[in-house]
Amino acid sequence: MSGLVVIIGSGELGESMRSTHRRVLDHTGADSVTLLDTPYGFQENAEPLTERMVAHFRNALDAKVEVASLQRPHASASERQEFLDAISRSQVVFAGPGSPSYALRVWEGLGMRDAFSKVIERGGAVVMASAAALTLGRRAIPVYEIYKVGEDLHWIDGLDLLSTMGLKTVVVPHWNNREGGFHDTSHCFIGERRFRALVQMLPADISVIGVEEHTSVLIDPVAGSLQVMGKGRAYLNDQPIENGRGLDTPASRPAFADLFPETPGPIEEPEGEVALIDLLVELRAAARARNDYAESDRIRDALAQLDIEVHDHPQGPTWNRRHDHA
Repeated sequence: MSGLVVIIGSGELGESMRSTHRRVLDHTGADSVTLLDTPYGFQENAEPLTERMVAHFRNALDAKVEVASLQRPHASASERQEFLDAISRSQVVFAGPGSPSYALRVWEGLGMRDAFSKVIERGGAVVMASAAALTLGRRAIPVYEIYKVGEDLHWIDGLDLLSTMGLKTVVVPHWNNREGGFHDTSHCFIGERRFRALVQMLPADISVIGVEEHTSVLIDPVAGSLQVMGKGRAYLNDQPIENGRGLDTPASRPAFADLFPETPGPIEEPEGEVALIDLLVELRAAARARNDYAESDRIRDALAQLDIEVHDHPQGPTWNRRHDHA
């Protein structure tokens, strides 16, 4: 049986990716998942995020979960070994949101490329979503440092796991992100203009795999093929990846102007859906005004199921769609 590498563009805990996770479990014959908490280990909400992921795999997929925890760069030798041991006995390894640069810094010197390769060689799967997906390529975008901190455009070294399968690439999840509304957050929040400049910094023989949100790419190194699942598309350079495509990458990238046939525009929400959300938010505000906090919480939880976050302000509530950040 062949192993898999799976890239998820976003929505790893959503309904759209449930079939991908099910395919992975069925393909590997596994009934458990090993969750790596490193990419988000620096976040204040690390523990609740772990709990949410564990609950998802248990409730939505009926899978057992082992948490392999390594949250800091200077962990003890025993903590590092325990982390690697958990990977070594796993059939399915999963990592998701957070910071790719932080994950790579914590994993430095651990031999993670070899650890992941061994999972695949024994017929298991390495599933990397959002931030963790960025680490799979030869280079990785330091998203937080560029998008949040304002550092100059640059790449950092990735795990380069995909080159062992003939894919000499970088990986870019959140390819079609539109969270910015009227400013461009496509190409993993970097935006097309800056991403063009980033790609020009790459050697010409490194290709670009772009994966849209709520979309996955399953890489089967034994079959030598790629398969796309989910709501959107994935790209190898300027071409949509067709199911069954081989793992070869071009000797050189095409002209970069061809990499972006379409530029995402502002978010356009369906009018009827917006009206319904507005009504629910108003009903929640009314419940809070009459101190009916049980009803308020019930409406808030219902909105959360729709990936809607409500923010209370003195001038009234606002809402936005919740997105998984890289």
